[in-house]
Amino acid sequence: MPRPLPPASAWARCDRWPTPGAFWREPLGTGDVASLLDKYSSLLDLIGQQGGATRDRGLRELAARWPGVLREGQLSSTSVLRQRQQVLAAESERLQGEPARAREVWRACGCAAVPLWAELHRMLADLARIRAARLGPSDLPSALDPEAQERWPCSPAWWSAHAWPLDVRVTRSWLAAVAGLEPAELDRLLRE
Repeated sequence: MPRPLPPASAWARCDRWPTPGAFWREPLGTGDVASLLDKYSSLLDLIGQQGGATRDRGLRELAARWPGVLREGQLSSTSVLRQRQQVLAAESERLQGEPARAREVWRACGCAAVPLWAELHRMLADLARIRAARLGPSDLPSALDPEAQERWPCSPAWWSAHAWPLDVRVTRSWLAAVAGLEPAELDRLLRE
């Protein structure tokens, strides 16, 4: 069953991506490519396994490392997941002697889901830490680690404008804002 679309999030200043274009110009680096290739290989392996305790444990470990990966497995067909794995394998080979390509290149070749999921996993992990620490709007963004602070709005007012406790929709609406997308377009790209 499709989840409701999050409300569109207003653009707010963000240290890492001062404009939506900056999000797409940022390269998808070697570390991200290797991590995502591992994710898709592991997810496809687990999808192919028979149900049971070993598979369940593997899925929990996968979800702990890449929050949202189980939802990704529900939203996208096995053939789409396999295509992402193949594109990442080819990119991993290409990166042996070439520089990383900007996210806009991934988007132009129909693979926008790859860099979008890379960021969504990080944002979902940030959200889990916010909730586990029982942080509130007055704590943010300063209570986040420096890397997380860079990917979220700098303004405490942005945080105060959301319902608390935060839910996963805030990650989707913020990712849509930094990518310059409407929430419906983001959801479509995440499935393709």
